[in-house]
Amino acid sequence: MIINKTLFMKKILSTRLVLVLYTILFATNCRKETTELAALNEEMSQQSKDDKRDKGSDCRLTKYDYYDAIHDFSQIDNYSYKNGLVDEWLTFYGILYKIEYDNKKKFKTARAYDGATLTNTIQFIYQKNKVVKEIWYAGNTNQVSDEVNYVYNQKGQMIYNESINFGYSVTYTYYENGNLKSWFYFEGGLPNSKAEYTYRNKFKNPLKARPGIDYSFAWANAAFGTTENWYSSEKITLYDELGNSSVYYDQNPNKTVWRVGDKNYPLKATYVDAVSSGIITNSFEYENCSEKGKDSPINTKNQITGMNNSLVSDEKFKLMLQGPQTGMIKKLKELGKRLKK
Repeated sequence: MIINKTLFMKKILSTRLVLVLYTILFATNCRKETTELAALNEEMSQQSKDDKRDKGSDCRLTKYDYYDAIHDFSQIDNYSYKNGLVDEWLTFYGILYKIEYDNKKKFKTARAYDGATLTNTIQFIYQKNKVVKEIWYAGNTNQVSDEVNYVYNQKGQMIYNESINFGYSVTYTYYENGNLKSWFYFEGGLPNSKAEYTYRNKFKNPLKARPGIDYSFAWANAAFGTTENWYSSEKITLYDELGNSSVYYDQNPNKTVWRVGDKNYPLKATYVDAVSSGIITNSFEYENCSEKGKDSPINTKNQITGMNNSLVSDEKFKLMLQGPQTGMIKKLKELGKRLKK
């Protein structure tokens, strides 16, 4: 699941040109109008090409809805696009990120808004085409509110990230095929929560259908959503102040039900906790995709245990991982305490 940190432009083009050739007396004006018409047609043709390029030909994620029926709460992230890239990202914790890119279509600057208030300006620092540091400035000032560092392995996979000011860190492991196997969240150097994934289907990862977003900088578990497939099950383990662990849920991959849409992207995945039989769902909406879906049979012969390493998607974890910039970790801690009582 996701852990939290801290639109829409419409273009309307309407043209109407009437060219009347009536007599030779208007030849000069006609030639002028003909020239203007050609220029206008060229402009409209270019606009059409730009619009087509903006719409793209592949599915693009517009909504991600994580619902925990066990405790009856939802986390919803919405995305909008400009020039084919994510332009605005409205997170489930209420912060809107407006993203700017460089000429290589890589993160340049992101601005975080709480309503109309600019809370943070984020600068991205690269090494070898990978973001190795984010600097979060307060509002539009030079005051640093946080620095987040990222470490990668030789395969280019994110294996570690840490927040200097908020004192959290996350480690990641991967399956041989590259899918995310686990993430482990620490606070103040102490274990806080862990997520583990399995993959039995080759369904595409919807979070990869966010052009421009190479990793989820708005979530503390930023590597969640960076691998190719969506998970078949997720196990969430929580830790108290003494390091004692308890399982929040452990989904049974044999009971996962899929609703699959266009180009093998899931529209909905319904998970069942093996312990409580509680339901958790992940729902997705796209643009450039058919809204029609089909149910996928469970445990088909071509399913392979461990085929996919899934991303964490526990509601609680989402809050934790996404919350460092908005105090969500503290709320998650309180939730954890209530769950253990």
